[in-house]
Amino acid sequence: MNRWVKGVLIAVGGLFGAFLILAFALQVPAVGQTIGSPAACSTCHVMEDQVLSLERGTHRSLACVQCHTPSGFFAKPIEEIKSASRHAAVFLTNSTPDVIKPTHESREIIQAQCAECHAGWLRANSAADHQPDGLMCFECHRDVAHGRPLRN
Repeated sequence: MNRWVKGVLIAVGGLFGAFLILAFALQVPAVGQTIGSPAACSTCHVMEDQVLSLERGTHRSLACVQCHTPSGFFAKPIEEIKSASRHAAVFLTNSTPDVIKPTHESREIIQAQCAECHAGWLRANSAADHQPDGLMCFECHRDVAHGRPLRN
């Protein structure tokens, strides 16, 4: 095997090892919730309104990542890396939108997390009857997670 191929294999192995360490670390509640806590997310000034409104909401005891990242050993760190990359790109290019909206993929993750946490309630109250026109939970319950939007 030539040196180039060996070098590539070592690099790929190193990246995979680092990914596994990150994946494991994010599964430890103290690490995952600290990295995705409201305090950590509020370090970016564009997230201040979301963090302040979360403090007023029903879910104020949750870390941001509990709603905004999927469950699962591999799915969680993969989404964390994708999300961090998106945030870094927006920050570095100074292209922060005036109104922050979740991507389609983020909306799907948030919906899945709502359904996972509230599965008992949904079963008891017939989830099929409770989703009119295929709306997502947060489309009707917008003020639940983040509380009332901040207004001047």
